[in-house]
Amino acid sequence: MATTTSHPTVWPVLSYRDARGALEFLAKAFGFEERAAYAREDDPSIIEHAEMRWPLGGGVMFGSAGKDDSPFGRRTPGNDSVYVVCDDPDALFVLGVWALSRGKADKALAYLNAITPKAPTYPGIWRLKARAFEALGDPENAERCRQRGADRFS
Repeated sequence: MATTTSHPTVWPVLSYRDARGALEFLAKAFGFEERAAYAREDDPSIIEHAEMRWPLGGGVMFGSAGKDDSPFGRRTPGNDSVYVVCDDPDALFVLGVWALSRGKADKALAYLNAITPKAPTYPGIWRLKARAFEALGDPENAERCRQRGADRFS
């Protein structure tokens, strides 16, 4: 008899005042990848439904708050919270290095930003983030990261 192993995943459903902005934020801040985003034909700022997946599993679904009178359309933003735990910051760091080496500094930052809230003393993370900001043409943030990396307590 074959055994199937499944990994539980959670798919929160959220509402955003600016769902289009959430697409960009979730990608840059946490490394989520857009799978679908359906905008209203007569008003592209209203997202009827969006789905983003996290590279390590699971994802999030969301839409614009106040978009209609349906139960999902009436949801109020700011009443939900989601706590994401990463079991393997080493894997995220490796993904960040890989993305940066492939010229994808924005993706590298997304992976690295997922590590720093939980492991700000992760070896080399601030130097790598500085390189990613440099590649993006952002010398101010690059310098901040270099300074943070020079602090012996971070």
